Amino acid sequence: MKTFLTTLWAFMLLGSALTISCVFPGPDEIAIAFHDTPKVYSVDARYNKAQTPSVNRYLDSCFARQQVLRAHITVESSAGVLHIRMIKAEHSGASIATLKQICSHIPFVKKI
Repeated sequence: MKTFLTTLWAFMLLGSALTISCVFPGPDEIAIAFHDTPKVYSVDARYNKAQTPSVNRYLDSCFARQQVLRAHITVESSAGVLHIRMIKAEHSGASIATLKQICSHIPFVKKI
């Protein structure tokens, strides 16, 4: 029984450490969650506040080429936090695929 409790305690600590690392990314990391439901595609990201200008520049450069896409999605950004939301019924399959591609590259944006 003692071994079981020790093992359970170790897994609980490991789970807590993983949760904390996802919520509080390191200096050059971006923690990101993609939510893809039949009605909505959304992205929630957290990163070091110093990376905010780099993330914003990346998104601005992507959306500059996709004005129609940018006009019909919700983007909320503050220091170290990003939320993007798209209602799928208002977009074509191509627009949804484009947004997914743009968002999939966010974790690779580095502080410049």
